Amino acid sequence: MSISRHFKSTSYCFFKYKGCVNVKRSSYEKRPEKYFYEKLATKYNYNDAVSLFVSFYSYPANTSFFIADVQNTEFQDNFTQWERRIQSITFSFEQELITLKDTVTSFNDIFTSIDGNHPIIIQQLLGGFVSLETVCLLDKIIHFASNLDKSLESDFVWEILSLRIRKYSQFLNVQDIDKYKKIIISQFSS
Repeated sequence: MSISRHFKSTSYCFFKYKGCVNVKRSSYEKRPEKYFYEKLATKYNYNDAVSLFVSFYSYPANTSFFIADVQNTEFQDNFTQWERRIQSITFSFEQELITLKDTVTSFNDIFTSIDGNHPIIIQQLLGGFVSLETVCLLDKIIHFASNLDKSLESDFVWEILSLRIRKYSQFLNVQDIDKYKKIIISQFSS
């Protein structure tokens, strides 16, 4: 419940509240999905369960699910793909920058919204050519999302993506941000 609230709420932060949500025991006992939460607790340890739910929200098209969906094949495949993306995040970042480089004349063009349209980075994300991880890493480095919040303030799609970028970035444990800066420089200085 806390992961879902983290990704859907502007005020709730999974890390600030250490994954806790304010739910009375009696309310929890009445919830129809109680069985699924308890079954999940026997199958996964805490960290794996958190990763499982985070993996779901790492796909821009995914906005909500019922806890029973965790058992279906699509959800499990999504988790496996997410684990692969996280394990190869540096390689994927570099390859996706090559894709972005081929669509623009300068690095700044990637993040420029012209006439209220989505910039290239968002078009590529929505088209599935760039991962949310790459978008989040780029935002960690150059903080483009806050500028787009101003220029695309009435854009419903951007509002959802902006929240997703901010919330998902908190789960990306990137130790060496300078490594990603060097990759950007090497890709766009040639």
